[in-house]
Amino acid sequence: MPVPHLGGPPGEAPLVDLLDVNVLGTHHVLEAARRATVPRTVPRVTGFHPTAHRTGP
Repeated sequence: MPVPHLGGPPGEAPLVDLLDVNVLGTHHVLEAARRATVPRTVPRVTGFHPTAHRTGP
């Protein structure tokens, strides 16, 4: 059974928050999968589209 980790701060966030959720959170998910002997993990990466510094229309 797949266990997705799609959590992340909404919008822009300080680097420390991004690292906590994206890096440490992913580590926890992968470690739990390893301990549960999950045979396969599939990474899912979403795009980051900041809105605070738009230069176009």
